[in-house]
Amino acid sequence: CASVDVLSAATPKGYFKEVRQEYGADAAIRLGPWTVSAGAVYSRENDYSSITATLGGAVELFQRNTTLSLGYGFTDSNIGLAGDPKFERDLDSHTVNASITQTLHPRVVAQLSWFLGTLTGYQSSPYRMAHLDDGSASPERMPDLRIRSAATARLKLAPSRDSFVAVDYRFYFDDWQLLSHTGEVSFTHQPTDWFSWRVRDRVHYQGGSAFYQSSYATPMKYMTTDRELSELWSNLVGLKVIFDVPVGPDFGLSLDAKVDFTYQRFTDFPLLPERIMWVTEAGVTLDF
Repeated sequence: CASVDVLSAATPKGYFKEVRQEYGADAAIRLGPWTVSAGAVYSRENDYSSITATLGGAVELFQRNTTLSLGYGFTDSNIGLAGDPKFERDLDSHTVNASITQTLHPRVVAQLSWFLGTLTGYQSSPYRMAHLDDGSASPERMPDLRIRSAATARLKLAPSRDSFVAVDYRFYFDDWQLLSHTGEVSFTHQPTDWFSWRVRDRVHYQGGSAFYQSSYATPMKYMTTDRELSELWSNLVGLKVIFDVPVGPDFGLSLDAKVDFTYQRFTDFPLLPERIMWVTEAGVTLDF
């Protein structure tokens, strides 16, 4: 969010390069039916840095057929401006996640979850300008407080011993009057002990926030032309493969690769009415 929009802002030749570094650690301990976890992440780039701390707990009930979990997270972000070492703004985030997971059948698992989050501080972009009808521009101005909430329902069904289908639906709303609906269907198959693959399709739709406009007739208290706050819909289709390589009796090596294709349509953002993205990812995991 702190980076210049490549296509709709005045980036030379529509190109820029950034490097982001992130360091994290997680720990969990099991105490009978209880599991307690904690984690921390530090990330930085040339004009943005953040520190995140998380704490969570879960308990298994009724012969491990029901799991209740609760988690809390805090993020302290420092927002800068490339080329201006004196520019520094603060943004704090608090999040709470709660869920209940229930085994309905040996091959069917359901989950209901709820998310509540608050953002306090600088939520504008120092690079983004709001456009006026007379051709002029004004710095973007966002509210200092944002309260977000979301409810999610998930269902996993195993039609066979080596495959399962997952269906998710998420409803999101916040006090900026932004509403969104997200649905996802995925299929995972493990034909052998050492290989599995997954295919998924996710559809997302959201309405615009209360104060978003692609262009303003006159300056207003809150102004933004952030396309992520406009009305939009998107479709993601992806494939992931995982190879499990036995290393020894006490070690396991896993290799994975993923590719996602996303199409986004912005119904009220003339500078970039649509966007097509390819995202690739590869990873190595060593268990011991």
